[in-house]
Amino acid sequence: GVEAFSGMTGSVIFHVARCEKCRRTEPPSHVGEKCSCGGVLKAQKADFVTMDINDPLRRDIARRIAIMLQRTFALYGDERVITN
Repeated sequence: GVEAFSGMTGSVIFHVARCEKCRRTEPPSHVGEKCSCGGVLKAQKADFVTMDINDPLRRDIARRIAIMLQRTFALYGDERVITN
């Protein structure tokens, strides 16, 4: 669910806490906490619209969050996801 879409505008900003050592990604309320690997969770801001498709931060966030990031199937393509 992290394919690239051409012609997108706007921004989809995620604020997260992420360990640079092991890439563990948590909600921003965990900033400053010690990670189980011994690293420290640091604040990160990510805009999914402008980020490269292969950016490791983008992949870590997509793996961590519980929503689907891909577009709808062609059958329902004209409707918003919430409508479907």
